[in-house]
Amino acid sequence: MEINTAPEAIWREYQDGLSFNQRIGLEATVKTNNNFYNDRQWEGLNAPDMDKPCINIIKPAVNYYVSQLVSDDIGASIEIENSADIMPQPAGSAPNILPPPEYLAKIMQQAISTVLEQTEAGYKHRLLLKRMALDGDMVLYSYFASDGAGGGSIKTEIINNTDIFFGNPASGDVEEQPYIIIRQRKLLREVQAEAARNEGGEPENINADNEYRSEEDESKQYVTVLTKFFKAKNKQAADAPATVHYIRCTEQAYVKPETDLEYRRYPIAFESWERERENYHGVSPVTGKINNQIVINKLYALAALDRQNFSFPKVLYDELKLPDGWNSDPGVAVSVHGDPREAIFADFRPADMSGQVMQLIGDLAQRTNDSMGIYDAALGNAKPDNTSAILAVQQAAATPLELQRQGFYRFVENCVRIWLEIISVDYGTRPVSIEQTGADGKSANIPTMFDYRELARLQYNLKIDIGAAARWSALLQVQMLDSLFKAGILTDPEIYLECLPDGYLKNRATVLQSIRDKKEEAAALAAQSTGAPAASAGAAQMFGGVD
Repeated sequence: MEINTAPEAIWREYQDGLSFNQRIGLEATVKTNNNFYNDRQWEGLNAPDMDKPCINIIKPAVNYYVSQLVSDDIGASIEIENSADIMPQPAGSAPNILPPPEYLAKIMQQAISTVLEQTEAGYKHRLLLKRMALDGDMVLYSYFASDGAGGGSIKTEIINNTDIFFGNPASGDVEEQPYIIIRQRKLLREVQAEAARNEGGEPENINADNEYRSEEDESKQYVTVLTKFFKAKNKQAADAPATVHYIRCTEQAYVKPETDLEYRRYPIAFESWERERENYHGVSPVTGKINNQIVINKLYALAALDRQNFSFPKVLYDELKLPDGWNSDPGVAVSVHGDPREAIFADFRPADMSGQVMQLIGDLAQRTNDSMGIYDAALGNAKPDNTSAILAVQQAAATPLELQRQGFYRFVENCVRIWLEIISVDYGTRPVSIEQTGADGKSANIPTMFDYRELARLQYNLKIDIGAAARWSALLQVQMLDSLFKAGILTDPEIYLECLPDGYLKNRATVLQSIRDKKEEAAALAAQSTGAPAASAGAAQMFGGVD
C-alpha cells in the first residue's frame, strides 16, 4: 500500500476519518455521555419556567466501574527467555558483552518502574478508565522527550477517541493499521516555533484555521496539527524489518517532515470497553442508559411541578361579592357585598398525585443499576447481617467487569512493550545499578554504564505479568517474610534478605556478605573442632546455617 506523505493528502485522509466518525455519531455520543456524567442533563431544553431536577444515576455507575477496575495500582513482572539468541552486532562496532539474563530483566524492570513513576501512570490509568467508560475507548500516546544533553525521558499523553483516526476503521487492531492519525489543536505561535526548530519545517506556510471549538479562547489563534504514523522499510537497509515513521503537518505545510522513529510498534496503546463489529471504536456502557436517565428526570420534574401547583392551599372567591379583590394581609378588613360566608369557596381540593410516579422513578433507577451490574451489596448499602454472604455478593458483582479488567491489563501490557521499544532506541548509554559479584566473591550494588540499544539486539520472548499491586507490593512481601520467619518456617537470615524486594533495604549486598562471612567462620571453627574438612557456605545454608 502506498503511503501518502504530502500535507494535502494527509488532510484528505483526516477528513475521511471525520466522515466515518460522523456516520456513527461518535462526536454527539461522546458529548452527550460526558454531559450526563457532569450533571448537564437538561442542556438544549427550552423551558425557562420549569425547574430541572437532576437525579444522576450515570456518575455513580462510572465511578463504580473505575474503582473496581483500578482499585489497586498495576505491577508488571518481566521475564526474558531464549536470551542466548543474540543478533550480530553491526560491522565496525566495538564488542559489547551483554549481562546475564537475570541482570537484563532487572535492568528492564528498573527502567519500566522509573517510567511508571515519572509519567504518573497510576493517576492516568484512572483518567483513562473513566474515558473508556464514558467515551467507549481509551488512548495513550507515548513519546521520547530529549533534554538536549544526550538524555531525556518518556512522556505520555491521553488522546480523546474523537481525535484518533485509523487507516482501516473496520479493525481495532493497532499494529495491523496501514496508518494512524492523531489530531491536536494547538496555538498558532507554538506550532510555528516548533516548525522553525525542525529541519524541513515550513513555519511561513502555517496559518490559523477556522476549525473553531467552543472551549477555545476567541482572542487567540489556533491551528489543527496532524501527526501521521505508518510503518515503512528503511530505503538504505531494505532487508531490515519495517519501522514506524511519522509526519507532523497542518493542512498545507510540514511541521516536521517524514522521520524514522526506529520503533517496531506504534507508540499508541488503544483499548475499547466493548468491541463493535466493523468499527474500531468501542461502545460505552453509558450510551444505552441515557434514555432511562431522561425518563427519570422528566418524571421527577413533572412530579415537582405538580406538588408546587397543588400542595399549597389556594383561596377561591366570588369577585362579584368582593369588588375590591381578596387581600391576604393579616389583620386587614375585607369589604363584602352580601353574605360573607358565600364570598369564599374554600371546599375545593384537587386530586393528589399518584404514588405510582415516585415508585416508578425508584424502580427505574434500581433496574437501571441492576442492568449495569451495580448492586447495593457491591456499593456497601447492605445490612451486615452476614459478612460472608455480603463478600460473596460483592465478588459476584465484580464478575461482569472481568472482560474489561482483562482488557485493561492488556492495555498496560501494550504500554510496557511500547516503552521498552522507546527505551531500546532512544535511551542510549546510561548508568544502572545492579547487584554483582566481584573477583573476591563478594556481592555489591555496583553502578555501571549500560547501552540500552543492546536490548534491540536481543531475540527474546518477553513475558509481562500484570496483576493487582497487592500481589507485587513490597510491603506485603516483607510482611509475609516476617510471618514465615516468626513462625520458624524460614530460619536462614540469608534467604530472608535475598527474598526482600529490590531497593527495600539499603546496602543489602553488604549485609548479605557479612552473614556469609560469619557462616564461613562458623563452618571453619566447626571443622577445626571435629577435624573434618571445612563445610562450604552452601552446605551450611542447606543444614540451617548460622543465625
